[in-house]
Order: sequence, then C-alpha cells, then structure tokens
Amino acid sequence: EYVSFRNSEKILQAANADNPEVRNTAIVASLKYFSDDFHYRKYGNVVRYFSIFKEIKTSWTYVPDPVDKEYYAPASQTLHHYSGDCDDYSIIMASFIKAVGGEARIVRTMGHVYPEVKVCHGRDLETINSLIRDLFYEESLHKAIFFHSDKDGYIWLNFDYTDKYPGGKFMHEKVIDILKI
Repeated sequence: EYVSFRNSEKILQAANADNPEVRNTAIVASLKYFSDDFHYRKYGNVVRYFSIFKEIKTSWTYVPDPVDKEYYAPASQTLHHYSGDCDDYSIIMASFIKAVGGEARIVRTMGHVYPEVKVCHGRDLETINSLIRDLFYEESLHKAIFFHSDKDGYIWLNFDYTDKYPGGKFMHEKVIDILKI
C-alpha cells in the first residue's frame, strides 16, 4: 500500500474537471482525432481518451515551476497554453479524462509524476493494444505497452508526455504514490 500522496489536496483542487471550460475543451479534444463511428462503436470511450492524449501531448511545452516553489496549475488555466511541468500535465490530462466520463489517477515516482487512465479489464488488453497499434502506428512501432493492473484486474495505461503514444515507456519504474482524481 502507498503512503499519503504529498500535496494531494492541492492537486485535487487543481483538477477541476467540473469546470465548464475544462469540460467543453475536453469534449472538443476528445473529438478532434479518431472521431469516426467505426472506432467509437468498436472501442467506445477509449478512442476519446486517446484523442485527448494526442491533443495535449502534441501541444505540450514543458515549463518548470518557479525556483523553490511548487505550483499546481488548475486545469482551467493550463488549457489556455498547454504548458507547465509534469504535475501540471498530469492534472490537465486527468481532468480532461474525468470530464468526458473516464477514470484517471496520478502516479508519483522518483522526481516525476504522470497520469494513468483506466482503459479496460485485463482480459481486453490485447484489444486495446491493437487500437494503440492502429491509431499510433508509427509512434508505437516495435515498442512495448506500459501499464499497471489494479487489484480488480483493470488496466491503467500510462499517458505520460515522455513518450509519443498511450502506454509509452515509464520514466521511472518504482511507484511511490498513486492519487485517484
């Protein structure tokens, strides 16, 4: 079991998925890519999550926090410029996923945090793997899919900006904390 997630209240407050601007921007992002009926009928909302990943990932610019100050930007601010550090990215990604009906969490490792998204039960992992290979063909070619399974057998896929496709390589393997958004 994990210890208490440091600054969890500030992070949860910043993850304002119920903000109307966050919700509306998340909907637009969820429909921007992969919005065809075939993919949606076959894979459901996971296609929407992958569209959100692509929208934020391709627009993201890393900008560090001020020296000696940890700042957790609310998703409602970050959506205007898609920039910040790893916790800002994780907050906006998790907020957008939650705003369109998904489940997300933020994972803390040594010196880094990243978002994970609940995409399926373990028995359906091969289907999701095929979807990633289809929608992110070049980005995922000859690469492994990285995820965690929870105690109920559900798959939480890595949505970090450090790789170019959902399920990209973990920056750090050892998980310190997990915060459900």
